[in-house]
Amino acid sequence: MGRGQTGPGSIRDIEFVTQYLQLAQGGQHPEVRSGTTLEALTRLANSGFLSGDEYRALVDGYIFLRTVEHHLH
Repeated sequence: MGRGQTGPGSIRDIEFVTQYLQLAQGGQHPEVRSGTTLEALTRLANSGFLSGDEYRALVDGYIFLRTVEHHLH
């Protein structure tokens, strides 16, 4: 992995937060479970586990970082 993919504020941080929230809430709220990060973020927001601002920041950051990652490879 490249250096920019694992430092603070990296795409892995967004994936970690998303997976953590799915683990924390997915037992009682199976509707938040998803195999993809963007779908999971949408489900978490729709279920009230992310505010609108949090959702937008995470999705925008994820899309930006994923785009950069693809251009680096």
